[in-house]
Amino acid sequence: MRDKFFKNKEVNKIALIAPSATLIEIKNYQVTYKKQVKTPTEITGSVKCVNPNCITNHENIISEFTVIKNPDGEIKLQCHYCEKMTGKKNMEFI
Repeated sequence: MRDKFFKNKEVNKIALIAPSATLIEIKNYQVTYKKQVKTPTEITGSVKCVNPNCITNHENIISEFTVIKNPDGEIKLQCHYCEKMTGKKNMEFI
């Protein structure tokens, strides 16, 4: 995509799905910047909690998760409010 620059929130979403991704910035047909994404330790307001009873699904409260990375590289999110664990397959981005 032309003239597209990622915001931190977008980079965090990419890191959750593809933790080994590299973002490359190109200007005037030249690579100007390469950055390996880093998996955040926490993520706020980007993912919906999978627990239908979670307060974030019923009230005007921004979702907050702790990012847990297993030794095998698998990423899970733990909701700050209901403590429900969400795996990569169940993540619903908002």
